[in-house]
Amino acid sequence: FTIKAPGKFDYVIYDLTGNEAGKGSAENTVTIGENLSPGIYSVKILNASKSNLIKISKL
Repeated sequence: FTIKAPGKFDYVIYDLTGNEAGKGSAENTVTIGENLSPGIYSVKILNASKSNLIKISKL
């Protein structure tokens, strides 16, 4: 899964139970999820001006 956001941002990946499954920082683009088990995850994306929460599924 690729996250694209302008500038620098942080991200946190949560599993369905709310446990942290990964996190990191990037600038403009990052690919995440290579080491995740199949399932549904929430990804919180934070930058200087806002935060977004998206859901992803890995098959």
